[in-house]
Amino acid sequence: MKKMIAMLSMGILIAGSSFAQTTLPQEGRKPRFEQRGERSQGQKEKKTPEQFAADRTARLDKQLNLTEAQEKRINNLFLQQSREREQLRANRQPGEKRDGQNKGFKKEAHAKWEAELKQILTKEQYAKLEVNRQEKRTRFERKVQKRGVEQRGKELRQNQQNG
Repeated sequence: MKKMIAMLSMGILIAGSSFAQTTLPQEGRKPRFEQRGERSQGQKEKKTPEQFAADRTARLDKQLNLTEAQEKRINNLFLQQSREREQLRANRQPGEKRDGQNKGFKKEAHAKWEAELKQILTKEQYAKLEVNRQEKRTRFERKVQKRGVEQRGKELRQNQQNG
């Protein structure tokens, strides 16, 4: 009799704990795997070159407190840059590899845009921009390094389990 009561109580505890672990989905929110699928399948709304240039100009204005004249010149620069990129994408053949394509042209174009940006901004603004860029690079490198360490750890654990 004691064994049967003990078994019955264990069964109830196990069943109760399994029900406690289910959570209700939040309203208005898709499951994580559906969100990820939308981004990876390119269903994200594509911006026009004008929208892209306006967004970049607004971010730069927020960082560097640009004057109206600087805003207009930088917006024109970013608009030209985004149109050239669109043209490169349009000229690319389907299935053609992206790596190394027009690499020399891209470097020349980037150097030209950077020189124009340097002319538009004051020395203090350009220095602040460079500091912000360097901080962003170091954050990215730490993130990549952290991912690499986690990935190597995962691989090591899998090798230890298999071998």
